[in-house]
Amino acid sequence: MLVNLFDYYGTLIGVTNKAGLTDHKGKCPRMKQALYVNSISSVMGSLEGTSAGCLCRYRLY
Repeated sequence: MLVNLFDYYGTLIGVTNKAGLTDHKGKCPRMKQALYVNSISSVMGSLEGTSAGCLCRYRLY
């Protein structure tokens, strides 16, 4: 679970920076919502016995 969290967090930071979706302070404006969606998908994936990939799409902007 922790590995998935840090993996997703790093990917989210990298992609938002590269795509220019960060705010004026360099932060992802909806990080809390994105991490919440990832945590739900990780739990659902583990309950179904699948890998911890993100099971849904999330809009960051």
